[in-house]
Amino acid sequence: MNSKNKSLFLILIAFSIIFISLNYTYAKDEDNFNPDDNSPKVLAVSGGLWGTIKSWFVSTPSVRQAERMVLYGTNFTSTDNAVKFTSKEDTGKEYEVLEIPSNDGSSIVFNVPADIIPGAYTIKAGAFNSDWSNTLTFNVLGAQAPTLSFTATPSAILLGQSSTISWISSGATSCTGESNLDKVSTEWDSPGLTGSFSFIPSDNVSFTLICNGPGGKVTKTASISVLNFAAPIVSLNATSKNITEGQGTTLSWSTSRVSSCYGLGTGDSATLSKWNKIQPITGSLYITPSQNSSLSLVCAGNGGNATSTVNIGVIVSDNISVTCSTIPETGGAAFRQPVTYIAKASGGNGIYIYSWTGTDGLVGNEQSVSKTYYPSSSFSGEYADKTASVTVTSKNKTSTAQCRSIRISSSATPSSILNISSIFPNSGTSTTNNIILRGTNFNTNSTVLVSKGTATYTVLPTYIPASYPNPDALRFNLSQITSASSGTYTIKVSNQGSISNSVNFNLTAPTPTLQLSATPSTINIGSGQQIVVSWSATNVSSCKGDTSNYNPSPIWRNPGSSGSFSFSPSDSTVLTLICVGDGGSVTKNVSINVIPLATAPVLNSFPSSVNPGLITINGSGFDTSGSNNIKFVKVTGSDWERSLNVTTSNANRLEVNVLDIPSGSYYVTVSNKNGISAWQTLTIVSVPTIITPPVVTPSEKEVRITNPATPPTVTLTADPLIVPPSEKDGEPVTISWTSTNASSCVLTTTGGDKGDDWSGMVGPVDLSGSFTGNTAFDTAFTVTCTGAGGTASKTVSVTVGQESSMNQLWRNNMAQVSYSVEYSWSNIWTHFLKIIGVR
Repeated sequence: MNSKNKSLFLILIAFSIIFISLNYTYAKDEDNFNPDDNSPKVLAVSGGLWGTIKSWFVSTPSVRQAERMVLYGTNFTSTDNAVKFTSKEDTGKEYEVLEIPSNDGSSIVFNVPADIIPGAYTIKAGAFNSDWSNTLTFNVLGAQAPTLSFTATPSAILLGQSSTISWISSGATSCTGESNLDKVSTEWDSPGLTGSFSFIPSDNVSFTLICNGPGGKVTKTASISVLNFAAPIVSLNATSKNITEGQGTTLSWSTSRVSSCYGLGTGDSATLSKWNKIQPITGSLYITPSQNSSLSLVCAGNGGNATSTVNIGVIVSDNISVTCSTIPETGGAAFRQPVTYIAKASGGNGIYIYSWTGTDGLVGNEQSVSKTYYPSSSFSGEYADKTASVTVTSKNKTSTAQCRSIRISSSATPSSILNISSIFPNSGTSTTNNIILRGTNFNTNSTVLVSKGTATYTVLPTYIPASYPNPDALRFNLSQITSASSGTYTIKVSNQGSISNSVNFNLTAPTPTLQLSATPSTINIGSGQQIVVSWSATNVSSCKGDTSNYNPSPIWRNPGSSGSFSFSPSDSTVLTLICVGDGGSVTKNVSINVIPLATAPVLNSFPSSVNPGLITINGSGFDTSGSNNIKFVKVTGSDWERSLNVTTSNANRLEVNVLDIPSGSYYVTVSNKNGISAWQTLTIVSVPTIITPPVVTPSEKEVRITNPATPPTVTLTADPLIVPPSEKDGEPVTISWTSTNASSCVLTTTGGDKGDDWSGMVGPVDLSGSFTGNTAFDTAFTVTCTGAGGTASKTVSVTVGQESSMNQLWRNNMAQVSYSVEYSWSNIWTHFLKIIGVR
């Protein structure tokens, strides 16, 4: 053998050794390789990183630009791992990610290049000082557009209340905030991808959040309305603020932002009767005060109360003027006929003290005095002149008036004597009830004199003529007497100077009555609704609102016997009104309910993980009268989200079934008619196997390289593998096979001859079994089995004729290699050169 042939021979022997060693290595690994094990493996050859990373999913997986992904395998080094992306559509287009660390040697975590062009790619991995691994195929999608949830809770508040700004983004790398506030919370200076803060705004405010990511940007705005009612404005003026007694002045007023007004003041009763009551929000009033007066207009509006006051000075003369009149007004009178003297005073301060003197011992201290004259035992003439005078005192000033002289004659015919025989009723509780006087000599000219204390009032009655057996009658009531109060009144009848005898009437004070209401009695806070409080009392002299705990309006301090006002309370309260009269007191309460602003739900922290099924969500603010929407948003991996509507009778607890929600980590929020909660993180684990995924941020996406369905396996043997040549129909051969994770199997043959016994056996076969037939020619038998995890096949060849031991060894090794992985000739050549020491 020459040197050239010798070299060729040595090369052939070396290749045979390589194939045998390769077969030994892979057969060895094959003994430890469990196809049912989903954990990926990388098979090492002579310290290299050649091998197979198991397939990702049944279908080609997809990732996005700049997404986080995890690659699982074996033999990664702690530092300096690398991956290479090679485009299948643009030859030569490659992207590399370098210097990737590995914490456990079985996985690496890295970002898909942000500038990679979307399309179909292969990926392969390399470790420090190693060759590249096998490749996997997948699709690169464009970067996902970022998403953003941005809320203000609550979005409408009263001045002084707080609101919470919350946000959470996905698919973003940075967020920036904008606001129309000059000074914002420090959390808003660098908002980050998620966050929240609370603050108390003084005015309407809006926030805008802009989040950017590889897939674009998203902008959301959240606004807060601050309900701040401006204070009302009231202006009250008088045309003349300094007048002389008897003169008048005109009050005029205007308002802004008010809903009701009430007059309050001090002064004479005539003026206060016109002013101390409900007034229109704009108007004018002419008054003639008889003394210094201080008048205020109190108005209420959404923004509170406002008051304007005007003071009016009245110049009152100190001089007193007094006149005296008599009944009868003219002429004389007869003995035994009553004569009445009446004083009329003006000036001073309006409060008068009377002092009467006259003949025959006439005295008195009332405004009027009556005297009946009788002839004395020594009287012998025909007449006698009688006189009377009155002195009036006011403000330390006095004035005296002399009444006219009345001639009392014994020859004069006296008027018919007035006489009251009965009064019915002689007591009562109301000034409007009729009183009947019966007696003699009443007529249409008769008047009723009603006296109490120093005051005497003249009342005009209705005359009822006598009808048998009833005498004359007069009907009247006390309603003509202003400010009539309980007590005993003296009743007389006067007719053309004659005064009857007196009877008494007892006026007992009636029981006070009071009506108090609030319309409406329930409002929502911040709605701007007004509550109108109205009241009306009878038989009272004064009313007072209880302001010890709450004062809704200045009117409420001295509300009068009737009135109303409007106000907008911020809290629930009870208003109490107390009215007092001569007949006692009466108290009424009215409750006002203010419904607070709706409180958005609040979620407590979840456990670290929960199993699928019924779970409990604890918190507050859950809607017990409607539906609560629970949203699950996947933390990583996709845009997957799901909403479930849940009702509850407990505002602090929700129960929801998460059996249909895939395992993984989720952002969870609850929303209802009151608002939306902040996000909480919940992890749902699979049962019974708990897979703990790598810890990733919300922007990361984990790509698990795993096969959810176990691939089928096939074993196939032929006995014998070599049969001797035969002159007949061939030699018998037995084919045996088994399979796992398969649902169907098919037997096929190649080679052979139509005369062989296998033609009736090919086609669908059992999942395991054996056939025996004669073979006269070289024949290859293949069993292919299919299952949920894919397809597997096994081939065995039967040879007719004697075969060398080297060829048999070669054939067996090639069969084993076909089960493992295909390698390029360049890698085999490299391995061979290392063996012979060239490299």
